[in-house]
Parts: sequence; C-alpha cells; structure tokens
Amino acid sequence: MTRVLMLLFQPRFTRTAALTTIVYFVAEWVASASWRGHYGYRDNPVGPLGVKYCGAQGELPCSAIYPVMDIALIVTGLAIVAVALSWVVRGIAGPPHGLLLTAAGIGLAGSGIFTEQFRYPLYAAAITVFLVLGPVGILLVGTGGSAQLTSTAKRFATLAGVAGIVGYVGYASGATTLLGAGGSQRLAIYSVLIAVIVVGTARPAPVDPAAQQSIETPDQVVAGP
Repeated sequence: MTRVLMLLFQPRFTRTAALTTIVYFVAEWVASASWRGHYGYRDNPVGPLGVKYCGAQGELPCSAIYPVMDIALIVTGLAIVAVALSWVVRGIAGPPHGLLLTAAGIGLAGSGIFTEQFRYPLYAAAITVFLVLGPVGILLVGTGGSAQLTSTAKRFATLAGVAGIVGYVGYASGATTLLGAGGSQRLAIYSVLIAVIVVGTARPAPVDPAAQQSIETPDQVVAGP
C-alpha cells in the first residue's frame, strides 16, 4: 500500500496518466474514419463507434476496427481513475471530488466493456455516470481552492466543468439543435478529458516555504516522527 501511495504522490505519475487519455481522441478518429457509412461527430454519439453492426435493424456494418474504440474507452477511464486518486493523495482534490472523478472514470471504462449491443442497459448506465459525474467532479476541482493549483488551472477546470454540464444537459434533454446529439455528448466528454490533460500536466502553484514544511508525504505518514 505504501508503494502505491508513493506512486500516486509523484507528479510524473499524474502527468503520465493524464496524457494517456489522448488515446481516446486517436481511437475515436481512427474508428470514425474507418466507418463503413456516414459518421459525423455532430450527429452521431460515441456509442456506435464501439459496436460491430449499426442501423435501425442492427444489420449494417460499422467500423471494421470497432474494438479499438472499446479498448480506448477502458484505458481512458482507468487513466481518469489514476489521475483522480493521485489528485486526492497529493491534496489537489478533496476526497469527495476525487470520488466523483473516480466513479466517472469507472463509468467510462464500463462503457467500453458493456457496449451498446452487448449489454445496452449497463452501457447506458455506465456512460451516464461518466457524463454526469465527470463534469461535476472537474467543476469542483476548479472551485475547490487547492493551493497547489494555479489560478489559471482553477479557472480552466471551472469553465470545463460548466461546459461539460451544459453539454450533458443538452444531450439528455434533446436540446441539440446547435451542436447535434453527437456534438452535445462530445462537449461533455471532451470537457472532462481536456481538463484532465491540462490540469494533470500543469505545473503546481508556488508553495510558501512555511506551508511546505507542514506537508507530509505518504512515507512520512506511514513512518511517523
């Protein structure tokens, strides 16, 4: 357990996990580009990229490499979990905020395991968990006031959280005239992923030397005085 805490405490680990989420964007582009038919980011949600057959009757082929999208969803979700836990250990996010992001990451990973055609109710529940808790978690990280985040990082996380909430509300309510169903859903997804990348790779804010002396690392907590 101590080794795990020490790993989570390392800024390099946080940055690596945050950058891992880029795999989502790559897989999405590759899967959509290889779709056997018309796929648009504005009109089509993410789910069809991870299944073999599409169409109203489920008989039309989608992407020949659809498993790539499912794997990317799992990897990205686990990366978000790692970032969230690291933020909690490092004091960047409070336990409640980290719990929300952890649950969101698990939901995103679950959407890659339970695809639309494999277990649709579980897929819908999993992706909804991410779409709801992800933006809220990012918003709370931005407004939480951690001294380790610069004011720029806080503002970015706050704006990303708000944008994600707006995207989900539009997607869930059907108010998709402006962005379309796919665009509204992607606004919620992208807001979380980009915020994780930006905040997760940002340099920490300067720490007052007196305050720095009071910060305990995981090994100090375990070892004691």
